[in-house]
Order: sequence, then structure tokens, then C-alpha cells
Amino acid sequence: MQVPSIPYKKGLVFDRSLIILSMCFVYMAQYFLQLEALHVLLAFLVIFVFFNSLFYAKSFARLWALVFFSIGLIINVAKGVHYLDIIDGMLVNLPIIALLILAPIILIPLKISDYFKSLSVFLVRLVQKPKKLFGGLTGFIFIFGPILNMGTIRLIHEMVDHLNLSPKFLSKVYFIGYSTAFVWSPFLISVATATYYLDIPSISYIPYGILFAIIQLLVGNLLFMKTSNQSTIPLKKQYVQIESYHRKKVFELFFLTILLGLTMFIVEYMTKWPMLLVVSLVSIVFPLIWSIVFQKVIEFSKQFQMYKKNSVPVMNNEIVLFISVGFLGESLIGTAFSDRVQLLMVSISNISILLFIVCILSSMIILTFIGVHPLIIVTVLATQFDPSVIQIGKEIFVLIMMMGWSIATILSPVTPLNILVSGMVNEKSLVVGLKWNGLYLVLIFIASIVYAYGMILLF
Repeated sequence: MQVPSIPYKKGLVFDRSLIILSMCFVYMAQYFLQLEALHVLLAFLVIFVFFNSLFYAKSFARLWALVFFSIGLIINVAKGVHYLDIIDGMLVNLPIIALLILAPIILIPLKISDYFKSLSVFLVRLVQKPKKLFGGLTGFIFIFGPILNMGTIRLIHEMVDHLNLSPKFLSKVYFIGYSTAFVWSPFLISVATATYYLDIPSISYIPYGILFAIIQLLVGNLLFMKTSNQSTIPLKKQYVQIESYHRKKVFELFFLTILLGLTMFIVEYMTKWPMLLVVSLVSIVFPLIWSIVFQKVIEFSKQFQMYKKNSVPVMNNEIVLFISVGFLGESLIGTAFSDRVQLLMVSISNISILLFIVCILSSMIILTFIGVHPLIIVTVLATQFDPSVIQIGKEIFVLIMMMGWSIATILSPVTPLNILVSGMVNEKSLVVGLKWNGLYLVLIFIASIVYAYGMILLF
């Protein structure tokens, strides 16, 4: 699936893509080799990519990035930080950027193998059974979303586009299915960022997150079953005979996805490499091995060229935001601001742990709604506050932030997920987020408080 390209001059798309991808490859090489020359090269690449991406980023992202970078630079100068350390501050979020850029490559073998065409055959049979179709679609996103990222939603939309499903139905499917991944998946930016900053192994956090993700999925499906009726999907009956070929392809798809996930966890556990690095490596190695084993090198090469041309150059907003936010977070460490954040969190927790949970959730939701990216909030909280001072485990602290991120990404009209879904169903962001999914968000907000508080009492 292609991402629409933006109007660059001829030849510039390829050059920028190559530089951005080179930055990611040099980062991974430097992690293993630890060479001074590679570190210098990486610094030059990051500086170039950041300022070059500022030119192409949307005005909103450009403004925030410039503000964060300027504040971070002023703080570093005031602290008397050496210029080499200032440059290193720009590299802090590079593992996250590499994951964001390289993760879509893992989707290429799945597309070439026509797995999703076989899956669409099954979906057609469920059109006259909205509740089963809803459960099947949200379940599909729940399983594949953590690995395939938001590409899962685009794939689903392509598969069901010809079925004329109602926009309201689709918005519920996309939001309820994908919001679960924000809570537990170490392959997504949300959990990856928080666990990266707090130095938590993914395997130690996942049990807390995945249980709540299942609760989210159940709440969403039960709510739909309670409020839906058979007229939700206006479509004439269609019957499609499922051949053994399609069954086999769907089984292979599920098996492959589970195998990929397990492989990443095993590699992280055995090597102690950061999950961000593991995902980036697997995103490159798996497609290459697959294309060679199944003799699909030419098809893979064509798809990779499309990815490099259409997907990589349009990640300007994410690149400038992640670099500037990481830079700001690093500069704030050891400042009076850091002490004030710590003091504020301790003061709230002294009043009530329950109030502490509500404040974290509410701040994530409110600030995101008015335009502050959840990444910024998580960066500030994760880098400036140590949850152990209030006797809360790091995993629980991450869980609370991820719950807030999950709710905020649906509600806020400026988050990538809300923008993507509202564009697909051709409806206003506030309508798809607040009006059509408001009750679900209220229930999840309450469930988040109860679940987090229960985890704190138990552990």
C-alpha cells in the first residue's frame, strides 16, 4: 500500500529517502561497532535530516519542533553544556525514529503473498452479521496492529472498501481495534518510547498492558453488541465459497505474525538488545530472508522502491518532532523544572494515589486534545519523574501513561490515528472521535482508573 507522495522536485525524493534510510542503518551499525567515525557520521546525518525535514514538515509540526529545539538549546547553553553533548542530545530519540521509518518494510512480504486478499474473502461472508464482522475486524487489528502499525487500518480499509460499510461502523472498528495496541505493544511508538526512557524490558511490561488491551477489546465489542442492530450495514446478501487455498493463506498469515512477535521477544530476551533496535533489525532482515527463500527478490525490490519513494519522504512531521522532543527532554534533566515535576507528582500522590492516576490520565487527554502530541507529555514525565519515589513500579507508571495515550489518540482531532480515520470515513475529527466513540472513551477512562489502581494495590 502506497502513501501519497508530496510534491518534491524531480530527483529530490530519492535523495532524501536515501539519506534518511542511511541515518537508520548507520545508527544500527554504530550500536554494534561503537566507532568514533560512525558516531560523527551519524551526528551529521541527524543534523542534516532534522533541518531538512523542517523545511518539508507541516507548519504545526514545524512550529512545535522549533519551539522545543530552541528551548532545549537555550537550556543547554545556560547549563554550560559542551557542544558535542548538545549534538548527542539530538540523537536521543534516534532508535524511535528508526523504528518508525523501518517498521513498514515488514509489511512488504505480507502484501506480495496475497494474504490479505484471502482474508477479505472471509470478511465478505460476515457482512450480513454486523456483530461478528465487528468482532472479526477489531480482533484482526488487535492481533496485527502491534506488528503492522497503522498500516493495518489502511489494509483493512482496502479490503472492506467495496462492501459499502457505514462510516460510523468503520470508525468504531478502527478506533476500538487499534487503540488496544497503544496500551501494550512494544512495537509501537507509545510503549516503545516509555519503556525506552524508563529502561524497562518489554517482557516485564507486556503482562500489565496486554490484559488491559483485552479488556478494551471486550468493552468495545460488548458496547457495539448492545447498541447495534442488523441495519447497521446496508448491503445486499452476498455468498462467497471459501476455498481451502484461502483458509491456508489466512492460517499462514496468523502463524507468520505470531512467529514474528515471538522472534522479537526471544531476540530481546537472549541478547538484551533494546526492543526498538530488535524491531528495526527484524523489519529489515525478515523481508530480505523471505524474498530470497521464496524467490521473490524482484517483487520485493519493486515494493521497496515504492516504499522508499512514497513512504519515507513524508515522515517529516514525525522526524522533527521526535528529534526535538528527545533533545528537549534530555536538556531538562538536572534542571529546576525536573525538580518541580518531581515535587508536583509527589504532592499529588501524597493526597491520593487515585488522584495521581486521574491527574496523569486527564493531563494526557486534555493536553493532547488541545494539540500537544502525547509523545511530548510522555517524554517529560518519563525523563523528569522517578515513580519509585512514590512507591509505584515503573511498569505501572508506564501503564497509566499508555492508557491516557490510548484514549487521547481517539479523542484528539490532531493525532495521526484520528486524522487517518476521519479522512478514510470522510467525516469531521470530532464527530468520529467524540460523537461516535464518546461512550466507549468514558467507559475506558473509568476502566483505566479501576485497573491501574487495582494493579497498584496488588503489586
